[in-house]
Formats: sequence, C-alpha cells, structure tokens
Amino acid sequence: MLATMTAELQKQHENMAAFDMIEHLKTLYQEQARHERFDVSKALFQTKLSEGNPVGPHVLKMIGYVENLERLGLPLERELAIDLILQSLPESFSQFVMNFLMNDMDKSLPQLATMLRTAEKNMKGRGKTILMVNNGKPKWQQKKPTKPKGNGKGKAVAKPSTKALKPIGGVAKEGKCFHCGKTGHWKRNCPKYLEDKKNGNVASTSSGINVIEINMSTSTSWVLDTGCGSHICTNVQDLGTSRALAKGEVDLRVGNGAKVAALAVGTYDLTLPSGLIIQLLNCYYVPAISRNIISVSCLDKCGFSFIIKNKCCSIYLDNILYANAIMINGLYILDLDMPVYNINAKRIKPNELNPTYLWHCRLGHINENRISKLHKDGMLDSFDFESYETCRSCLLGKMTKPPFTGHKERASDLLGLIHTDVCGPLNTPARGGFHYFITFTDDFSRFGYVYLMKHKSESFTLFKEFQNEVENQLGKKIKMLRSDRGGEYLSLEFDNHLKECGILSQLTPPGTPQWNGVSERRNRTLLDMVRSMMSHADLP
Repeated sequence: MLATMTAELQKQHENMAAFDMIEHLKTLYQEQARHERFDVSKALFQTKLSEGNPVGPHVLKMIGYVENLERLGLPLERELAIDLILQSLPESFSQFVMNFLMNDMDKSLPQLATMLRTAEKNMKGRGKTILMVNNGKPKWQQKKPTKPKGNGKGKAVAKPSTKALKPIGGVAKEGKCFHCGKTGHWKRNCPKYLEDKKNGNVASTSSGINVIEINMSTSTSWVLDTGCGSHICTNVQDLGTSRALAKGEVDLRVGNGAKVAALAVGTYDLTLPSGLIIQLLNCYYVPAISRNIISVSCLDKCGFSFIIKNKCCSIYLDNILYANAIMINGLYILDLDMPVYNINAKRIKPNELNPTYLWHCRLGHINENRISKLHKDGMLDSFDFESYETCRSCLLGKMTKPPFTGHKERASDLLGLIHTDVCGPLNTPARGGFHYFITFTDDFSRFGYVYLMKHKSESFTLFKEFQNEVENQLGKKIKMLRSDRGGEYLSLEFDNHLKECGILSQLTPPGTPQWNGVSERRNRTLLDMVRSMMSHADLP
C-alpha cells in the first residue's frame, strides 16, 4: 500500500498498520469523494447533445462520466448508462433510439458509440432511411414531401367495415390470388377472401416495421469473413499499385448465386488505429458489393493468427496485437475509427499511471512475465496489461555481485606462495585472553599454521617466527605473501622486512575477499570446528 502512495502520504502512514491506513485515508478523502461524485453525477444527467454537433465526442464524454462514477464507488448498471446516453440524443436520432429499443440489442458502451457514429454518417449521406417490411415483403421507404392534388381540399375516407367489404382496384388478368390460388384477380379482390373475412375466418396479420436494422457500408469499417476467398474493397481510390481488369476476367459469385464483376485488383494498405498497417494483397475492387471485406483465409496465409473471445476477434502477427474486430449484428466489424487500447506497440505509460506497475509493486516486485501469466489466467482484475519502465527499486534490492569463475594459478613448489589472514576479535576470549588468531597456509601443500594473538599488532612478530621456522625446516625461502589490505600488513616495518628478505607482497583489491579465498576458507573451517567442539562440551 505504501508503494502506491506519494512521498508525503508515505511519511504520514509509514508507522501505521493496514487497517489504520485505510481509516485515515477515509477521513482524508471520503468527504472529497462525496462532493466529486455529486458533481460527476450532475454533469452526467444534465449532458445533452445539441442538434448538429458530432455524436462521437458526446458519447465518449458520457462514458467517461460513467467510468468516473464507478471509480468513485457508485457504479451504474449498463442498461441505465445506455438509457442515459440515448435520452441525451437530439430528435434527429429518434429513429435510431426506436430501432435500438425495439430490437432489444445487448451492446456495450463502446459498441453503442460505434453504432451512433455509423448512424450519424448514414443520416448525413442518405437522410433518414429505414428498411421497412410490410406483410413479409421488404420495401425501402424514404420520407418525401407530399404535393397537394387538385385544389388542396381533400375528404377523409372512412375505413370500410367488415360488414360491407367490396373489391377495390382493377383486376389483374395474369395475377394469381394468394388466398384461393386462382388467376384473374388478386387477394384483396378475392370473393372467397372477402367472405371469409366477413365471417371472421381469416387470421389477423399485423403489418408494420418487422426489421429495423441496417448494415450500411462505410469506408472505415471492414467485415472479417471466413467464407470469402479474397479481399474486397468498395473504394478504388485507396487501392494502391492497382491494375484494371478486363470485362469477364475476374467474376465473383455471391451468396445468392449471382456473379459480380471485379473492376480492379491491387494492394490495399489498411492503416489501423494502432498505427500499424496491414497490407491486403490481391484486393479486388467490386462496386456491386456494399461492404469492405477482409478474407480471414488470406490473412492466415500471410502468417496472421486470430483469437475469438468475448464477442471480439483479435488479429495477431508475431505475438503483436494489430486490431480488434467487435461483433456487431452477428458480424465481426473492424472499425478503423475505434482506438485500440491493448497493444504492445504503443508508447509506454509512466509507472505512476501504469496499472501493470501497480500490480508489480503490490505483489512484491515480481517478474513481468509472472504478472502476464496471472493476467491471462484471470487471477488479477481486468486491466490494460502493458510493459512498464525499469523499476529502480528492483535494481537496488535485487542487485547481486557476479561470481568469480576464473581459475587461480597454484604454486609449483613449497613456500612459493603463502596465504595469510587475521580473524577476530572473538566474542568469547580464549584462555590467556586471546581475542585474535592469524593463519599462514602454504599454497602448494595447503599445510597451515595457526597463532593466537591478544592484539593485531602482534602479526609482524608472529610472521617472523613462522618465517624462521619453515625456512629452517625446509631449506627454502618464502617467495610471495598474499594478504588482504589489513592495517597489520601495511605497516612500514612489515613492508621493509619483506623487501629485505626479497618477498613479494600480493595485496587483494578492496572489497574482494574471494581473491584471498584460501585463508578465508581456512578461517571458516577453524571457527566451525571450534564452535562445534564448544557446543558439544556445553561451553559458551
């Protein structure tokens, strides 16, 4: 918890327990959050879109209010949030609102924003156009101004009652009645139909709007199709390095069996919201098709992979997320206007704003790969996983010294190299008041001498004693003496004595006891032996 706080808050809470921290933070910010929640909810309920203003920024602003309320502890139901957005739209979107409510669409807030932007473009380009289905037959109807006939005076025609129904309109000589099956008249003029309707033997049929759903083509939306063998575009201007096709050279067969002609073929550079580009090779320009189509099989041949999950088809190449296609009305639509949030190629956020770094601190500065695995397994809350900057705390806390892997050279003769080191002071003095001991180890034979000392200043005297003994017994001279940079070895009299005897002094670098490892290992062995014997004898 302290890692997520600012420096000032860390100073205030560093001596508190977790429960006390939470209670203190509540007293500091709970009242402030209450006022902020009131302001955000007020802005959300009072936001209205003026006629003529773009709908995209308006919806994004309201989604931001909804997310702020959820962050402040007042989450709204998704249906309530959708209702508030629909209620804030002007009268020009009334047809869209009616269609949305009648179809009872189950959409998320980003999907609703996409549908509203598409509807706005369609209204600007084609006016208010809806697909009508009357008595089971589709019919495009568009509002047109009606012109008065005659002198402008009309009479209201009363609806005929079921008791006095008569044939109306002309008679079709070649028409076939859908009620009795005979030719020569239509169903509305069929005597049998009128008689059955008068007697109430005809089931009532409801006419009106049965389908209120439009899939309009836009240059910024593409449909992912697994059944299409080639890419198809509807705008030849964006087709690069293209060539025209002769009539009949390439014909595509659509779902109803009809053939449509391709007029050009080329490479389409599809610029994605993430900034990445997908090259659609051998993309055909087919003006007869109303939708831009991406062939999944063609992308698969180019090395792309697809993951379908939670009504979303994600497109990957070399483990890099290129785009997300959202399911809209049963089709996976790639909207080039919708931004991509979860992508590794985008700029890394600062650690203070990065939720991945926050979990890195909460979980004890674990590795980024482990956080990624926990995120994929669903163990962590849903968030935008991305890399974070180098954690300086990890560098300071996990820094280790690399091991010494080199092999040291061994002496080729007795007394060729002597290792020496002083150990102490000891917590419990030995008999006689000795607090230190010094060791001398021959590098060739690893035979060693141990001398007890009361003070470190006795090192020079004991070295001369050791030197006289071994040189007299072996008839050889000490050639090199290796020691650390202890003060007992750097005294002037010690240095002068080594020069007089022709002994080379080898001093290890500061902070590297590994270079004097023979003496350090000998000291440790002696101390382990002494502690074990004292423990066995129940001595302090």
